Amino acid sequence: MPVPALRPPSGPDPGLSMLTDIYNADMKRYDADIKRYDAQRQEAHNRAKATVSSLISSYNSAKSQALQEDIINSMKTYQNSLPADLKKAIEPYIAHGPTSEMANKRREFLSQFPPPQRPTLNEASGEAVEAENKAMMIRYKFASADHNRAMQIFMGGEAMAPEKLSFIYNPDGTAAIRNKDGMINILSQQDLDLKTLEEKYNIPAKDIILNGGVIPTGKTGFMQVNGRKITTEDIYKPFAPEDERYGSRITNVESMPKSQWDFSHPAKLVNTMMQWKMDKPDDKAIRELKERALKSSTEAQTVAVDLKAMFPQYSFNIVRAKRQPWWSYIPFLSADDNVALIPIRGEPIGLPDSQGKMMKVWYDADLDLVSNKWGIPLGNYQAASVKMLAK
Repeated sequence: MPVPALRPPSGPDPGLSMLTDIYNADMKRYDADIKRYDAQRQEAHNRAKATVSSLISSYNSAKSQALQEDIINSMKTYQNSLPADLKKAIEPYIAHGPTSEMANKRREFLSQFPPPQRPTLNEASGEAVEAENKAMMIRYKFASADHNRAMQIFMGGEAMAPEKLSFIYNPDGTAAIRNKDGMINILSQQDLDLKTLEEKYNIPAKDIILNGGVIPTGKTGFMQVNGRKITTEDIYKPFAPEDERYGSRITNVESMPKSQWDFSHPAKLVNTMMQWKMDKPDDKAIRELKERALKSSTEAQTVAVDLKAMFPQYSFNIVRAKRQPWWSYIPFLSADDNVALIPIRGEPIGLPDSQGKMMKVWYDADLDLVSNKWGIPLGNYQAASVKMLAK
């Protein structure tokens, strides 16, 4: 690309007019080259986007798995051959396409665990045959829902998975109910009594059916874990066994700003946090802990000690208060409208501030991580010590 000539000095010089003409000509050529380069660059971007879009469209319309694999390999080869700026241009297409991380995990899961096959129904007539066909379809629908849930857990973790299906409405007006042990019972139209539920909760019967036999309570909770904020709504399942009628479902998932101190938490602790945000946790032991924590601040401190006995790597802060806006800045938290549970990795220690006063923080030697009482990372021990001395 030509470099424009330097602007000639001004002043009474017989050659000034000639130099000015040369300078202006150079600038025109330079501007033309820039415009041509920009046009070529835009054309390359458009061509790359169109190519990827076409490959994705071909993948979605492919009739065989072998053809889909060929298209995926073509996409990866094409993607790897592009320069850095074009790779960035097609990132939005790749993020949700068949070569994305989630799509790769989905294929990995399906290769190991193929979905259940739809049953072949008996075409003979008779009540017994109809009953068996109905039972086979119910088992298939529950199995398909379980397979999809397992795939969602594999791809994004249990916090992202839908609630386990427990209610299926049948075309004949009956319903199939499955308890947590997997036992399936059939409820007649009289057993369902949708009219009474409609009047009691002021929700149309069709909405109860479309919602999988659940009734929203209007009570919400949220959990922040592993860089995601998961908002949930508590639900009531009138057809489930009495001890399984309360639950929750995910209503929104948001990404939170990432930190260099992001790390995975034990699955058992994450499950505890998932239960805590519910108004009435399914898990009896967690429900009792939460009920105790809501009685008084003193009892909440006792519950924090009990939780630490369950998870020795952590300390716990229980905040008995109405939901606060600043809770959204805490990286690991579970809360409803009345109480928040905050696990803090490590043990309490003291660090001196600029006045020599010992400030209480929490330190995990394995991670070399210091956190405050809200579980917000302050950095490693050396960095946190410097921060405290500056206060």
